[in-house]
Amino acid sequence: MSDTAPGHKSRPGVLLGRYPQKKECQHSAFEKSAARWIATTKFLFKRQHYQQNYIVNRVNLYQQALKHLSEPDLTGSITCLREQLQRYGLQEQLIIQAFATIREVAGRTLGKRHYDTQLLGGWVMMNGMIAQMQTGEGKTLAATLPACTAALAGIPVHVITANDYLAARDAELIQPLYQRLGLVQQTGSS
Repeated sequence: MSDTAPGHKSRPGVLLGRYPQKKECQHSAFEKSAARWIATTKFLFKRQHYQQNYIVNRVNLYQQALKHLSEPDLTGSITCLREQLQRYGLQEQLIIQAFATIREVAGRTLGKRHYDTQLLGGWVMMNGMIAQMQTGEGKTLAATLPACTAALAGIPVHVITANDYLAARDAELIQPLYQRLGLVQQTGSS
């Protein structure tokens, strides 16, 4: 087929996936309208997953059961969660369980519990988007949610920060959480 064939575009389209070797089909006004309606409906249903109340309520519900666990029982829960994440991947329900577990462990080891805005920031990052937070909103603690969840699932994780001072400070601050989750080996003092 030559480049001058009727209905032929020389470059593929991004939205409709047109290819040079295929003739483009002409969609009717009804088909275009239906496609817009479906896209809008999908967006509205998917948007629910990024609303703060949706995430916070589900994490809080799961965390209620974790609050009463003893340390050995919590260790067993972490091990079970790790196995499920490695077996089934980053499914929504497992991510919710991981966030609740990380939040509970952070409260016990660091004395800091993730705030609702930090849960939402972690959820946004976990879904491949950029979370912008103001100074003092707890970006360091928020980043532990997706980082620990991915690490528990067996995905290699690198946390990058702006400078050496922040890297050292954050590593020292968050290390007890990583150790309790079994993500790093405990180091003996020399």
